[in-house]
Amino acid sequence: MGKVITIKDVAAKANVSISTVSYVINNKQKIGEDVTQRVMRAIDELGYRPNRAARNLVSNCCEQIGIYAASLESLRSSILFNELIASILEEIAGTKYNLVIKVSENQAGFLMSHPSSEVDGAILLCPTNDEAFSDQIIHSAIPVVLIGRPEKNADLINFIDNDNVAISYHMTKHLLQLGHTNIVLLAGPKNYTVSMDRMRGYKMALNEHQLALSSEKILFGDYGIVDDLAFVRGMIQNEGATAILAADDTLAVSAVNTVFSIGLSVPNDVSVICLSETYFSQHYRPKITGVYPNTNELGKKAARKLINLIDKRLIRASNSIIEYTVNIRESCATAKRSSSKG
Repeated sequence: MGKVITIKDVAAKANVSISTVSYVINNKQKIGEDVTQRVMRAIDELGYRPNRAARNLVSNCCEQIGIYAASLESLRSSILFNELIASILEEIAGTKYNLVIKVSENQAGFLMSHPSSEVDGAILLCPTNDEAFSDQIIHSAIPVVLIGRPEKNADLINFIDNDNVAISYHMTKHLLQLGHTNIVLLAGPKNYTVSMDRMRGYKMALNEHQLALSSEKILFGDYGIVDDLAFVRGMIQNEGATAILAADDTLAVSAVNTVFSIGLSVPNDVSVICLSETYFSQHYRPKITGVYPNTNELGKKAARKLINLIDKRLIRASNSIIEYTVNIRESCATAKRSSSKG
């Protein structure tokens, strides 16, 4: 394989600076005709093909935005994540920016280890609650916007989120008002701050009804659809659970599938609520009561904020809390079964 010709090679052959070559390639600054011809001859003789990195060497702008997700499995199994990415793509369409999607369990560390020449800014999905995360974001070489709440130093970090404590609180209250006192929470991955917020809201509602929080009724785990979720089956058959709060569509559907698999029905025997729904919930049978987080606005606002930060139209860190919508459908009913173990 022959040597890869770079913009530096062109500059050396034409006896000009790298900046001059970049100006000629991009036609951004008036360069004398003799110098322009010399650069063009060098390009032709060397067979150089300008690439994105070369075009942006002087401007220090990659014209790329990175989306960093915590895991490939999350992207594969979560409809919500896919809707977020689609809304981000829609928002940046027509701008100069392209989208790059990257996956790493340690999002902040992964971002910090890559040069700022790779992307101009980044959107991180589902921030984690490890101690170093916030510090790494604050000291990032490029602007970063989180979709989700950081665990620490929230006033120094740009983020977009729902009030997930409020969502979990109000939906737990809804089940309690229907007479359910033995409620299971499928919270999502334990290292996500959103999962901790769901647990906080759930606990608040139980406390108001003088019900003790039982960690045995909370499952932290990955998203994804299964036909029989062993944890849910055990909670219903052995502990008398009559209601389930599920973090997203995939867990809500898994809960409904499990109820059916053991010969019970939704909502007559067990009620199910989805805390972060997509279009999927309303088309499932039974139609699942859920909270729509306004995914479209979450993604679009994150993209707008990031571009404004890159272009220096925003300087100081800020956060935005997006309103959510509660959709009461067919999957909840008044408690009929005994919940004496709640």
